[in-house]
Amino acid sequence: MVTNTVDVPETIDGAKNPELIADHIAYSALFRLLSNRSTGDEITRARAYVKQMGLGKQNCKVCPPGIDTAESDIDALLAAAEEFYQRIDVLDRQVAEIKDHTWPNPSTATMTQLAGLQKQREAVAVEVAASLVTRLTPVGMQRVRQHIQEHVKQRVKLIPEPTTPPGGAGWHPGHMTH
Repeated sequence: MVTNTVDVPETIDGAKNPELIADHIAYSALFRLLSNRSTGDEITRARAYVKQMGLGKQNCKVCPPGIDTAESDIDALLAAAEEFYQRIDVLDRQVAEIKDHTWPNPSTATMTQLAGLQKQREAVAVEVAASLVTRLTPVGMQRVRQHIQEHVKQRVKLIPEPTTPPGGAGWHPGHMTH
């Protein structure tokens, strides 16, 4: 069933304007998708997703003649995603604990603390994404960037941050941050 929903004013829709989606948001989404996979089936699915991006020699049928990426690109991207997860999980747990103790009426100080943790999350995504340049082959890096631009950003919708704590005038029901 398809439902028609009206976006909150000032929503950024990556399907319409992918250039307005920050790289750290797109890489965070990709890293979260690929990380924290523990069962054999989960790992297989993550590897298959990365192969669909054009990484790994098994995908050479879609590569231009003479242009391959190494199987090591798959391992490197998954390792980067796992590093992201290990670092971001600590921050996510801090956010959850703060929200568990203060919601639905957080103080201004709590909102400031949460904003600081969000900045730390963004910094982790930027650092891990930047590390891909040294982890991947040049062709592998090109394919990841292409996937981010053509697929990930296209599927992101950013809802504007509320201007007040929950229940305040600027609060939007169902508001979520990336």
